[in-house]
Amino acid sequence: MIRIDSHACRPVAWLNGGGLTRELARGPIASAQAEFGWRLSLADIERDGPFSRMAGCDRRFALVEGAISLELPDGRVLLDARSEPVPFAGEVAPMAELRGDSICRAFNLIVARGRWTGRMRRVRLTDGQRLDAEWDDLADLAKPGEPGESSGALQAMTAADAAGLGQQPVQACFLCRGRLIVEGSQVEAGEYLQFGPADAMPTAIGTASLIQILIRPVSHRPDVTPPSTR
Repeated sequence: MIRIDSHACRPVAWLNGGGLTRELARGPIASAQAEFGWRLSLADIERDGPFSRMAGCDRRFALVEGAISLELPDGRVLLDARSEPVPFAGEVAPMAELRGDSICRAFNLIVARGRWTGRMRRVRLTDGQRLDAEWDDLADLAKPGEPGESSGALQAMTAADAAGLGQQPVQACFLCRGRLIVEGSQVEAGEYLQFGPADAMPTAIGTASLIQILIRPVSHRPDVTPPSTR
């Protein structure tokens, strides 16, 4: 199990300088043009402005604190710390407007299109309830029509195929609020957990709010252009 306290991660500036982000984890380099296959981070949004443009990437975005509105291709959406994660292509770089007086903190999944695909969901656990280790969004991962994906171009690899290429699926969670216990150790809000196949899943102490993450490598047609994350 990998365990990371986001409070101990060094903040760095966004690509466009509009905010700060803390990288929690990243996957293998996707190609000579891409700096990562996938990336998970926690971003602070302190003022209105556009997201960084990330060509060749697909993103999923969920608020941990605060409220914000995003101008997406299908219209403006209002998000808070109870909203489900939203997907959008890295090329979109939506305009964001803060709602209320507090800054926003957001959990981000970014994948190199054509190499990896991922899903996030918000989970609420009550006292003694364990995170579902069997959550497997494979059927959804294989669906075409995600931002930037061409119908029929991509499909999620099976676990066996991924292992053969040295690319294992990733299952993880980020604790937004509350407490967890895992393998006899207490987990506090702001911690990131990444699980191996044999790892125990965490159990809630009281009420806990989490973001659960599933990332898988994808097979792709030869004519799919390698992504660039620069």
